[in-house]
Amino acid sequence: MTNRAPIFLAIDTSDLKTAQKLAADVSPYFKGIKLGLEFFMRFGSDGVRSVLKAADHDTKFFLDLKFHDIPNTVFKSVQNTLDLKPDFVTVHAAGGTEMLKAAVKAVENTKTKILAVTVLTSLDDADIKTISGKTVQQTVLDYAAIAEKAGVHGLVCSPHELKVLNQKLDSHLDLIVPGIRLHADNTDDQKRIMTPIKALENGASYLVIGRAVTQSDQPALVAKKIAHDILEKETKVA
Repeated sequence: MTNRAPIFLAIDTSDLKTAQKLAADVSPYFKGIKLGLEFFMRFGSDGVRSVLKAADHDTKFFLDLKFHDIPNTVFKSVQNTLDLKPDFVTVHAAGGTEMLKAAVKAVENTKTKILAVTVLTSLDDADIKTISGKTVQQTVLDYAAIAEKAGVHGLVCSPHELKVLNQKLDSHLDLIVPGIRLHADNTDDQKRIMTPIKALENGASYLVIGRAVTQSDQPALVAKKIAHDILEKETKVA
């Protein structure tokens, strides 16, 4: 996995064959794949296994179900994902300290890491102020502080919060970043976005990229180019 870019491909589809082909096409270039609610609600655990089987054997797996419920329910729900051996599972930081601790406890003695989702990239300051009365950055920092104290292994945040989080948090936390767009991309329903190289320069551990690849006529070629550009940049910096 040494020559793959630190990217998870977001495979958001209700078509199993499409998901399998995308996993096979992209896994030589990206370190992992991400499957979320749309796919999981259609195909469940068996569908996940079939997609992982189509990918290279050492491809990382990010299960993005964003659990948010009472602590006992989240504990049992996270436990129920462990048969799939995910590298990452998401919960909402807004669930609070006890829920986050329950999620972390559920993955003890496994390879699975818990990621706390801070503020979705589809939201901006105007949206968040109607909920919390604060800015996005203030809300992300509040959630991050709660999540870090609860012992989570990483955070999901937009690229725009990377610098301040890297200043405020312990360096051991993974920062997983959606809202990544290429220069020519439509922003779609995302508001806080950034290019891949810029996000990595700002301190992202991993990027999540979806439509730029999955909606392309040649997803393997697009993934190869993105990975090449990132790895070439990292080589020059090194």
